[in-house]
Amino acid sequence: MPPTKTRGKRCGACVSRGPHGVGPSVPSCKVVRLCDLYDISLRDHFPKASESEYAALHQRIAVGHARARVRLVEARGAARDLPSLAIQAHGLIFAGVYPFAGRHRGSGEAVHVGHAEHEFHGKPADHIDDCLCKLNQHAGPIDTWPKEQKAFAIRAARFLRRFFEIHPFADGNGRTARLMVECAAALTGTLRIVPLQHGKPRHASRDQREYLCALQEAHKRVGLTRAQYQFEASGSVADGCARLARWWAKRIALLDLSGETPPEQDED
Repeated sequence: MPPTKTRGKRCGACVSRGPHGVGPSVPSCKVVRLCDLYDISLRDHFPKASESEYAALHQRIAVGHARARVRLVEARGAARDLPSLAIQAHGLIFAGVYPFAGRHRGSGEAVHVGHAEHEFHGKPADHIDDCLCKLNQHAGPIDTWPKEQKAFAIRAARFLRRFFEIHPFADGNGRTARLMVECAAALTGTLRIVPLQHGKPRHASRDQREYLCALQEAHKRVGLTRAQYQFEASGSVADGCARLARWWAKRIALLDLSGETPPEQDED
């Protein structure tokens, strides 16, 4: 099948990354394949790796993610405060893949997030700890998140949007943040998140495409200068995270209705 493209003049999901220490920055474009977006950062860090080596790296990350889920979600071993949990989750997922696993970005490790019209820089390295502490105050420790499905989905969406703005790690922020939401759901005692269905390397699943589009819509709608983020569980989502909240609600609803993890999404 031909590559999946988004509608409109711009894809709404172009990513331009600054230097991570290796690899070139990726210019924004009018139309990109979402599966390429999911693969850009890994290739930035391992620019000389072969296709088989990339596949092995993807597999290693998948194993690390599964190990982290067992320890943090199923065994309830997650730290309750967001700053500690972020370090804990990232370290478990990317151990043996990145030398910076479980470590925030350092001086000089800047990242650019978003797309051409709504691109922004991740928070400066020396501000990351303070920003995560403020996020913990606003969103609350994970054992205080709402137990009601819709309210939880809104909280998760706003948390994810804010976490991405901070971008505490040179790579792996998405997997880390989603695992943190899974940990929060497990502690409610009433909710459980169906994990994101991943495609093969360079082939995004339908679930990944929906997630990436929702995340980029949140980037676009919130804008670059908004300073106030409200985490109240209200029915009206005024900060541009409505689509992302619906994506999270779908992850919860699928399990609530069937009691089973959905089958793997079809891949293009």
